[in-house]
Amino acid sequence: MCKDQFEKIGFFIFCFILWAPLVAQDNSSLGERIQFDLQGESHFSRYNFTNIKIPYNGIDCWTEFKIALWLNREQSFAPYISIIPSLTSEGEFWWQKNAQFALGFQWYFFSTKNPYFRGIRLYSLLAYRNYFSKPEGADSQDTDLQLGADYYYDNLFDRETLVSALWSNGGYRKSNFSFKDYNSFLWMGNVKIGLKTSGSQRILMGYLVFEWTYAPKYKGHWWENFFRTGVGVRFYPWAKKRESFAEDFLRRFNLYAEFLHNAAWLGDSPVTGAVEKSDFRIGIGFSTGGFFRDKQIH
Repeated sequence: MCKDQFEKIGFFIFCFILWAPLVAQDNSSLGERIQFDLQGESHFSRYNFTNIKIPYNGIDCWTEFKIALWLNREQSFAPYISIIPSLTSEGEFWWQKNAQFALGFQWYFFSTKNPYFRGIRLYSLLAYRNYFSKPEGADSQDTDLQLGADYYYDNLFDRETLVSALWSNGGYRKSNFSFKDYNSFLWMGNVKIGLKTSGSQRILMGYLVFEWTYAPKYKGHWWENFFRTGVGVRFYPWAKKRESFAEDFLRRFNLYAEFLHNAAWLGDSPVTGAVEKSDFRIGIGFSTGGFFRDKQIH
């Protein structure tokens, strides 16, 4: 990494530290307000809905390390630092090999005690990416400014047999790490609805899945305008309620397999036959509860 890249990363960390004195105004120690979370995924894809390599037969993975500094006991507002390394086994997809460093601010409207609306969040994010193997002269941006809102809900660990998990994110992207004047709204989402059987500390879940991405300004970007449906199965081997960080991490660790079909293009469609209409994925996912606001700092 060159000097200016280190300076950008250092600037993010410096801005984060500047918020620390505000914590003292509520008579709480800094340690009580810092929350560390971890999430990620690694999966194999047969086709990956791409026209660059068919079949894809590749492995993609990413991990996010996040540190938030809550400014109040209600945990409604916090600046945070996020680091996301991302890798792929396929050399042609160089833009998927990067480390992203970001400084963000998040604001939750509802208490953590509200199970249905606690996942509504407004956020702003300034991010920088260091590409590991970016070709000379490649047309991409290293920085992005994002403003938007997202929502998450699941009842995975409730008593109900009918289970659902909903995630949606929409907002403004300055560059979207693609080109300087992207300046567009981008909407993404994923919904899973199914049934589960659970033992004392294990959950097996079969479900229907719906996922989409929509960029109304760029209808010609078929990879940003799609609606997919499919079926999947997930297994959580250590789903029992836990307290420590390591145990919290294990609780949402899961193995999964999904079959997805591209049901519709929400903009222009690619050339007929250029992209496979279906894909099969198998992988693992993991997360701590802080991303879903299902744990609190005491």
